[in-house]
Amino acid sequence: MNAVQILKKHELFQGLTSSEAEVLAGASDLRSCAKEHVIFEHDARGTHVFLLLEGRVRLWIPTATGEYSVVAGQIGAGELFGLSPLLGSARYTTSAKCAGPCEVLAIEAGELGGLMRANPVFGRGFLDAAARSYFARYTESLRRLQNVLNQIVWPG
Repeated sequence: MNAVQILKKHELFQGLTSSEAEVLAGASDLRSCAKEHVIFEHDARGTHVFLLLEGRVRLWIPTATGEYSVVAGQIGAGELFGLSPLLGSARYTTSAKCAGPCEVLAIEAGELGGLMRANPVFGRGFLDAAARSYFARYTESLRRLQNVLNQIVWPG
């Protein structure tokens, strides 16, 4: 499957015209990644948004000392990640590492952002879906944190 077919098949990109899908496909790169491959590092300059086609990707946040990292979330097939460049951050806020072999579509953030501005109906739908995705990851992170806190024996 080529990048145009991938984009038009995914619900987030169905609002693109055929010519817009062609433009975005030209600014995209299909990548096969091995287990443990780092797709991007925390605090690296955000240049791409990623669509996971196959596999699982874990998002990691480093601790202040940099000695440890904490899993912030897990991405499954069909999900977008690395959205920081579209949300006002010039840098990625996590690291992304493949949990196993993965297929990823890397989309140039500048080109995607331009299409979102040129086609505001598409842009609004895309940002709404991104917000829902981020909120789901946030609530899952809170649930996991609550489970950890429930295991601590608190004095008093």
